[in-house]
Amino acid sequence: MTLSEIVVGLRDRAAIAPVIFSPLGGPGAAVYADAGIAVDVRETPQSRRFVDGLWAPADYAAARRTADAVLRRHRPEVVIANTLTTFPLVEAATRAGIPAVWIIHESYSREHLERLFPPFARKRVELAFALAARVIPASHDTAALFAHLNTRGNVRVIHNGLDPAPFAPAAHLPRSDDRVRFLAVGTVCERKGQHALIDAAAHLARERRDFVCDLVGMRGGIPYADYARELVRRRGLERVVSLVPETDAVKDYYRAADVFVCTSHLETFSRAVLEAEAFGLPILSTPVHGVPEQVFWGGNAFRFDFGDATGLADRMRDLLENPTLRARMAAESRAAFELHLNHHEMLDRYAAVILTAARQGPRARTPL
Repeated sequence: MTLSEIVVGLRDRAAIAPVIFSPLGGPGAAVYADAGIAVDVRETPQSRRFVDGLWAPADYAAARRTADAVLRRHRPEVVIANTLTTFPLVEAATRAGIPAVWIIHESYSREHLERLFPPFARKRVELAFALAARVIPASHDTAALFAHLNTRGNVRVIHNGLDPAPFAPAAHLPRSDDRVRFLAVGTVCERKGQHALIDAAAHLARERRDFVCDLVGMRGGIPYADYARELVRRRGLERVVSLVPETDAVKDYYRAADVFVCTSHLETFSRAVLEAEAFGLPILSTPVHGVPEQVFWGGNAFRFDFGDATGLADRMRDLLENPTLRARMAAESRAAFELHLNHHEMLDRYAAVILTAARQGPRARTPL
């Protein structure tokens, strides 16, 4: 779930008057500009630390000075920090007397935090949990990972929600063949683990060719994507597995699909799984964080273990051989989607958290 959907939605409700600050430029700025929302990008030598997490005390102090200057300029009533790596902004806001709402998208274990951040930065991450007015993970699974840091009881889970209108059930798109289509959507990268689907397809391709797999999310410059491409070539799966670049037309792939597959090792509350349910697709998934709160095992979804290509192939075979089961699971997926928060209900919850936090801080002009 992108922050832009929350910001634009709340701005359109007149709940907030937002200004966007980013330490790095990128294509996301155009989304806000198109919506008429001011963007303040300040690239500094420390900006990359918000991505790689390799903070040293001198870098951190310099980033704090930049943040202080941004806060003095815009004088926000609330700072909304998005993603775990924006923890320096939580501290800067709090020390300036401004409440911070911190949205967490990452399901990081203690071990993962130790690998990602040096000790100095890890201590600042832990401090930010205590300083934030509210910490908002998107799933209870993710909240549980940080339970040891919830010393003030300030963690509130808000599930992601989608506007159902763009996902109204529709007839499948015309096909060039009648093979069953398995779909995976998401950046092809190590944490998504799409090699398991390629390996599962290789298992099944030894006995049948009545299926095809679309992996949507290839991006240049990612070694894992090159590995996936080589794996397809090495297994002779060019006519079975399609590696599709990132596209704005992803809904067409959902409409053409029969089954959705999530091979991920790291999620919080998967947007792709929500979209698959909205399109009424049976789901095969790992028990990655958040997904057990989205699906009904044995109802609209079957599970397989992380990296278990053989188990995934078995589940795929079950659905290939049982069209009636696929149809039942499809109907249950759309029903599951209707039980989740929709976009408007999600905005209600964010508005309540942000406006409550604003009342805790000094009077100022715009949320940042």
